[in-house]
Order: sequence, then C-alpha cells, then structure tokens
Amino acid sequence: MFINPKRQRFIEEYLVDCNATQAAIRAGYSEKTAEVQGSQLLSMLKVEIDARLAKNKEELAARLTVTKERWLREIARLALVDPGRFFDTHGNPIEVCDLPAGARRALAGFECYEDFEGKGESRKAVGYTRKFKWHDKIRALELLGKALGYYVEKKKLEGVFTLEQLVDALDKADETHG
Repeated sequence: MFINPKRQRFIEEYLVDCNATQAAIRAGYSEKTAEVQGSQLLSMLKVEIDARLAKNKEELAARLTVTKERWLREIARLALVDPGRFFDTHGNPIEVCDLPAGARRALAGFECYEDFEGKGESRKAVGYTRKFKWHDKIRALELLGKALGYYVEKKKLEGVFTLEQLVDALDKADETHG
C-alpha cells in the first residue's frame, strides 16, 4: 500500500504515544477533525502500524539484549528463588554484595539498620537488623506458567456443585490438558 507523506507522519507520531488524535494533530490534520481523522487513519493503517510496532519492539529488544530466553530465565529466577541462598550455614544473612548475581537479581528490596541500646553517652551498638524483600512469587509463577503454556484459562461452571464434584471436574480438565 502506498502511504503518502502526511499519513507516514501520522504513523510516526502515533508510535510516539499511541494517541491517534494527538498524532493526527502533530501530523498536520485539523484540530477540529483530529479525533475522527485519527480514528479513521488508525483503522486504515492498522497493518502498517502493527508492523512498525513489532519492528520497534524487536529493535528495542535487540538493543537491550533481551531475548525471550533471558526474559523467561529472569521470571524463573523470581518464581523459584531459594531464600536459603541469602544465609550462611549458621543462619546469618550474607552481605548483599557477596550474594550470587542471580540471588541479587531476585531481590525486590533490602534494608539494613544498626541496632543500639542505651541513650546518650552510654548508647552502644548491639547488632543489625537486615530485611530482604523478594518479588511476588505468585505473580512470577503465574507469568512463567503463562509463558510456558501451563496456565489454564478459567472455565465458567453453571449450576451448584459439591466440593467433590468440583475436584473431579478439575481432575478431568488436568487429564485433557496433560
């Protein structure tokens, strides 16, 4: 499809913020008709816009060196993090800088406080409080399951069922989905 320069400009502007009305205005269409023009252009140029969006995503991923494999590995790291990797054999927390890189990337946050006893001149340090915060494991498992095709979409059941009937229905669904 031949795309004139004004429409090409609309596509480029649309890719900036995915706002068809503002893209139409920036591409030189009248502000009064921009909403209608933007909507029409969007539907008319959908194939070209989708292709450009996909190309932009691929280019961005290549620049960031983010592959699907790396993305899955990071989600798996969050979903399967072993909290034991954050402690030595005596149960003491390992310094964050000494943690393996994979364990550090699984952290959502880390806090460290020095604990004191006493007041004024008699105040002395008595220890540290360290808090590790991991990413949401359930959400990471959900993302990983969806990416690997393990996630089963919700099924709507009509009627009233006993717990035993629901378990039987879930077992049958498991058998058919492998």
